[in-house]
Amino acid sequence: MEEQVYFKVEQVLEEADSKALVKCQQNYKTLLLSYALICLIFVSFNLRHVDDSLFMGIGSIVFVVIMLLLALRFPARAAKLSMKKARLVTGSAVITDEITFCEQYFYENVPNRSTRYTYQQIVKVKETKQHYFLMLSANLGIIVKKSAFTYGDSGTFAAFLDERRRIK
Repeated sequence: MEEQVYFKVEQVLEEADSKALVKCQQNYKTLLLSYALICLIFVSFNLRHVDDSLFMGIGSIVFVVIMLLLALRFPARAAKLSMKKARLVTGSAVITDEITFCEQYFYENVPNRSTRYTYQQIVKVKETKQHYFLMLSANLGIIVKKSAFTYGDSGTFAAFLDERRRIK
């Protein structure tokens, strides 16, 4: 017996999609907090242990700016690496992704790999203007583009997921 399909998504994933996912991941939030703490400690140390020399003040500012730039560039770098890895695994320059949402399971099909998930594996659903991110752990998620639904309506998708996740 074939499962009833409720929603279907066929999408081409790009670095911008992967970058948006990275920003939802817990390790990115932890990285930002770590950078902020390091900057705070560095500036605090310089203010306490050094006289008010212009050199140390400028050094603190330069250090904070460098740390800020690194933190802001992290999602782009991580997304680029993620897409590069996906291209190597799939053997394809274009990453296509097909996700089918059925009664008890949903299936993700990418070139050379098919994976079945239960709705209970979804730890959190994050929604933006363009995406749903189905977070399977703090640092692992599945991208669902709102514009890529070929069957079903992206407007009712979140309610469907909530209902399915409550069923044990």
